[in-house]
Order: sequence, then structure tokens, then C-alpha cells
Amino acid sequence: MDPVTHALTGFLLPHLGFKRKASLTVSVISSLAPDLDYITMFMSPLDFLKYHRGITHGVLALFLFPLLVGLLLRYKFKGGFFYYASLSFLSYGLHLFMDLTTQYGTMVLSPLDWTRYSLNLNFIIDPYILIGLLVAVTACYYSKKKTIYIALLFFILFSTYNVGKHYLKKSGEEFLRDSMDEYIYNIYPLPNDFLSWWFVSESKNTIKAGIVDIFTESVYIRDEMIYSESDRLVRASKKTKAMEIFLSFAKHPYPEIIRENDITFVVWRDISFSFVRGNRFSATVEYDRNGNIIDSYFVF
Repeated sequence: MDPVTHALTGFLLPHLGFKRKASLTVSVISSLAPDLDYITMFMSPLDFLKYHRGITHGVLALFLFPLLVGLLLRYKFKGGFFYYASLSFLSYGLHLFMDLTTQYGTMVLSPLDWTRYSLNLNFIIDPYILIGLLVAVTACYYSKKKTIYIALLFFILFSTYNVGKHYLKKSGEEFLRDSMDEYIYNIYPLPNDFLSWWFVSESKNTIKAGIVDIFTESVYIRDEMIYSESDRLVRASKKTKAMEIFLSFAKHPYPEIIRENDITFVVWRDISFSFVRGNRFSATVEYDRNGNIIDSYFVF
């Protein structure tokens, strides 16, 4: 999820009954703390791709950060260790869960396991959750005596929303299996839509991608590709640092060769994001006419 959504969640959470002094500050900071790894963006987009949603989004940080908050505040507020550590744990943990629902992937078990896990329920920015938070926060501001009920209602609706999308996702997967004869099926959320899902299927070396519409019970195949690494430049590109990082991130990597004059571009795309226009979520290695690397880079 985006930082605005996380900040609003951190603002709303204390209204569930955490009324002690500094509760709001602790909740907002803890809700944003996992995204401290955004600092890697100043290093390079590839470093951001490699480290974002890594150690700061893992189980170790989930326990260490609230522990640190509790220790810092126990001297300033009597009996504050358990209270503020618990609030920080809830805020931090809610951030990890919200990120886990998106398809970007979260290394939630790091440092024990560096695998990216995702529930594939929501797009990276979900307008329905964001609008719901804005309405709830505004209502809390104007109805201070009913804030606990407003906050409780939002989190009930938030839970229902995710359970509902899980059910819709399963329905889409079942319909896809009944409609196509493939080996592997995966579906991913589309922006601003929960009845239509982006799918990627694989059968031997054939990759198909398109949209499965639960409401109309239809499957639209937009792309059909043959996966091949027969070109030596494709194989060589996998050994570059840029591509190693990208391939550790991509769920459905697919290579494409583009030749312009004396330059050859090996472009790897993540098909699970190919519904996004342009070359978003792709990694490119440029070669000269002699097969020497000119440059390699990633595009968000």
C-alpha cells in the first residue's frame, strides 16, 4: 500500500480506545516505520527493488521496533511499556498485512526467509480503502464522541472487503480452470476493479495473459507468448546484477529482444504487471554490435 494509506491507518487505529498521551504519535510513526527502506531509492531503483519490503517488513522488525518504542516510553509514561509496545505492534503489523495483500510481494518472514509472499488481493494503491480511510478520519474529526464506533466500523468493513476479494479471486481462479486447459494459473488484481482480474497462465513454453471477468463469466486473452532463451544475449543478460535482482522479484518473467541499428535491447518484463501501460516493471540490458554490455537498468 502507499504511504498515505498507511499514515491514515495509523491515525485511525488509536480511536479504537487508545487514548493515552502520545498514542496518536506512536501509532502514526509505527504505521510508517516499515517504509524506512524507501531510503534505498536514493541509491538506485535496482537497490530499491531488491531491498524494499525486506528486513523492515519482516517478523524480526515487527517485534524489535515495538519493543524499542515501549522501552523509550516506559520512563516518560508510568506503566507505558506494554501499552505503547502493544499499540506499536498493532500499527506495525497492520502495515505488513496491508502490504501482504498487494501483488508487489513482501518478505514478511525475513530474515528467516527472503521469499516474497503476496495474497494478490489488492493493487498497490487501492482507492476504495483510501477513500474509506479518508471518510473515517473525517468522521472522527467531526464526531469526537463516536470515534471508537467509526474506527471499529472501518476495520470491520476493511476485513470484510479483503475476505470478499479473496472469495472473488478464488471464483476467478476456478472459472479460469474450467475455461482453459493449461498447467499453471495465477490471477492478480486490476486497479479500481474487483470483478475483473488479470491472469497469467503457462503451458509448456506458452504464456497467455489477459482478463477474466467474473461478472460476465468471460475470458479475454490479450497476449500469447512463446518463452525462449535460445538467444545467447538473453542467457547472458540473466547473469547481470540488474537481471538477477529483477528475476528474484518477477513472478512471470518474459524476455524480448529489440534491435535498433547496432544496439540490441534484451527487455525482461514481469507479465503479472503487463496490464500497466508502457515498459513499467521491466529490466533492460543494452548490448553493442559485438555483444558487449552498454548499460542495464530497471523501470518502475
